[in-house]
Order: sequence, then C-alpha cells, then structure tokens
Amino acid sequence: MSADAAKTDKKPEAAAEKPATGKKALPTNCQQCNKRIRRKNWLYRNGKYFCGDKCAKTQMQKNVEEKAKAAEAAKAKKEGEGAAPAAPEATAA
Repeated sequence: MSADAAKTDKKPEAAAEKPATGKKALPTNCQQCNKRIRRKNWLYRNGKYFCGDKCAKTQMQKNVEEKAKAAEAAKAKKEGEGAAPAAPEATAA
C-alpha cells in the first residue's frame, strides 16, 4: 500500500510543475455594458475588451472624470492640511 500512496503523491506535484500554456482566454463580456462580445466585433483598449467603439469611448471618458475628481480631492486635502484647524463653535442655550 505504501507504493500506491507514493504514486498518488507524485501526480499533483507533476501537474504543479508543468508550465502554463501560451493561450489567452478570449473576452466574453464588454467591460462597459457587460454585453456578450462576438469574436469578430471586439475592441481592445487600455487593457480591456469592449463590444464597440461607443463603449470604449464612454469608459475612457469615465476614467478621465474619475481621475479629475481624485486630483481635486487630493488638492483639497493638501490645502486643508496647510490651514489651521477651525475652532469649535460654542452654542448658547
């Protein structure tokens, strides 16, 4: 029985040592609208797959807007650090 156990232990190790094949998985859905992508009609832009030019442009526009918001938030945070903290207001009751 120990010989059988030794044989089964070697199989997973051999499978783990095999290099991965060079094939890449084809895209299945658009990154923007999640629509099924047909083999002939997909676009590859900025590391993502899209169903058409309209979705690719929309996604690029969203990325630009997000970067602008992040830059504004970082700028506001920097300006907020330089200013003195506001004194708490005392309310009279």
